[in-house]
Parts: sequence; C-alpha cells; structure tokens
Amino acid sequence: MKDEGEKGFADGLAMDAQDRLYITDGEHHSILRRWPDGHFDVVARDARIVWPDGIFATAGHVYVTLGQWNRLPSFNGGKDLREPPYLLMRAPLEATAPVDATRTKK
Repeated sequence: MKDEGEKGFADGLAMDAQDRLYITDGEHHSILRRWPDGHFDVVARDARIVWPDGIFATAGHVYVTLGQWNRLPSFNGGKDLREPPYLLMRAPLEATAPVDATRTKK
C-alpha cells in the first residue's frame, strides 16, 4: 500500500479511463479530481452540493448523488432538515474552471 497524501473527508470515489480519481468533498460542497501526478483540481463547486456520496465517471462527465446525510434527524436533534428534491448532478470533466453543478443544457 502507498500513502497518496491528504485530501480531506470523502464519501465517494471513482476513476476514469485516464487514471484520474474523482472524489466527493462534502466539507467544501465540491467534486475534486486527482491527476496521476498527484495534483488536485475542482470539477464542480456549488452550495447545493450537500453531502455528495455516490459517484460515477464517464468519458465526458462525472455523475454524483447528493445524499444530504448531514441533514438527517440523527445529526440534528431529531429534526429532519433534508430538502427535496434529492438530486443527481452531472458535471463536465474537461472544464478548466469550477462549474455550477445545476447548470443544464437545453
């Protein structure tokens, strides 16, 4: 096993065909990408990315479910703070700057 360094709290990981690792970053409402040389960049950052967990990478996009687990009653004194709709987000992979996770094509 090799220590690949720190990256913070994650709940989901996925790889693409170019050996890039996609990581959910719930603390910062983000999806990160780790390149084979070890550097990270931000694929998407948006306040609506609430506890991203399930993640899947394709050739052109990363898909992430937003679980809102931190809003469950067990974390909030018995009060359910989850807010529908429960989202699946899609972000393009080749973006050079962070993108709005909810932007859609028409």
